[in-house]
Amino acid sequence: MLGRPEKTEYSAAVGTYIEQVNEEDIVKYLREQMNRTLALLQPLSQAQWEYRYQPEKWSVKEVIGHLMDNERIASYRMLCIARGDTTPLPGYDENIYAKNAGYHDMAPEVIMEDYRTAREGTLAIMRSAPPEAWLLAGSANGAAITARAVAYMIAGHERHHIQVLQERYRL
Repeated sequence: MLGRPEKTEYSAAVGTYIEQVNEEDIVKYLREQMNRTLALLQPLSQAQWEYRYQPEKWSVKEVIGHLMDNERIASYRMLCIARGDTTPLPGYDENIYAKNAGYHDMAPEVIMEDYRTAREGTLAIMRSAPPEAWLLAGSANGAAITARAVAYMIAGHERHHIQVLQERYRL
């Protein structure tokens, strides 16, 4: 990885996530972030996993499910871009994904294992990309973005949602 992405490598729509991550070694940061997130989730009771701070909001299970869905989609985008594929990649509607995923009915242990698997998959993609691949650009959700900007977006998106869990869900 060649350090942090420049502002010219991504759109304002994902900039709010990317700009939350100041670390230079994104691979190390993503691994440490995974460990912190799992440590946050491990001691939760069933009631905490099912908690919603408002009736129409996602449960903790669904928030973590959203993180996994987003990471899988973003990792695919990162893989395509890093491999030089310039096919425009679509966006997605996170509410449709959440509605149809069934995360709320899953056991917490399964959710945590799936979360770990999703992150390990992201890290595997990152390990396989040569340094020059990180500067390749593609199009995702109608906007230009580089492979390294996608990696930082994954980290910043999770950071944002963990902050929400800590503030609104009282974790």
